[in-house]
Amino acid sequence: WQYAGRRWLSAGRVPGAENVVADDRVWAWGPGGLWLHMGVTDWQQVFSARVTAAAASGSRIAWSEGSRIWVGSGAEPQRVGEYLEGVRAISWQGEVLWALDSVGLHRAGNVELPWQRVLDDADSFVARAGSQSELWLVRDDGFVFEPGRPDCPPPWESRPGSAAVSLREPRGIAVSPAGWFVVADTFNHRILWYSDEGLCLDVVGLEGSAPREFHEPSGIALAGDGSLAVADTWNGRIQVLRPNG
Repeated sequence: WQYAGRRWLSAGRVPGAENVVADDRVWAWGPGGLWLHMGVTDWQQVFSARVTAAAASGSRIAWSEGSRIWVGSGAEPQRVGEYLEGVRAISWQGEVLWALDSVGLHRAGNVELPWQRVLDDADSFVARAGSQSELWLVRDDGFVFEPGRPDCPPPWESRPGSAAVSLREPRGIAVSPAGWFVVADTFNHRILWYSDEGLCLDVVGLEGSAPREFHEPSGIALAGDGSLAVADTWNGRIQVLRPNG
């Protein structure tokens, strides 16, 4: 049904659909597949297998059949990363895509990067919602979790102000075959991922000696599966950042 003015209008019947998501476009999904609303009571099926989760952003839709996630506007969707396990929820946070599965909570920057597991054991999350800048997750005890959106300085220029708004003596870069690239932001003690247009995709690190912390990271090397080896200079070690942990 569609609410127009002061009355509800029928938007047609979609056998096999149990859920609806919408932004610029309206999509229906469920055990029978995924459908795009074409207007009035017309629907076009774009995926014919079981769908376990879906989320809309602008004209795009992200959906999963439980182990793989695709993003598209209808035809020729793009698969995001490698397989997950038991996907049960998807949310957008601007250009960042989040997924909940039986293992934990994952994110993929701009649907270009391999999945990165942010939290283990996310079974307690019972509700979620995303917007252009925020993501909210609700646990079964009522606690609301709000993970931050990756925030990077622009890679092409230096900005005056605090260290956080500019790269500080970056000493390593690696470029993927797909065009996205990784920068060792040495004096900010962090690793940054960018799209080929300079859009911030992900950030890992702060100053320290724990896992995923750095003390002046320098050289970096990128493997074919998205794993990243980082020369963690003053910690005297090589850290390997692997997709999903």
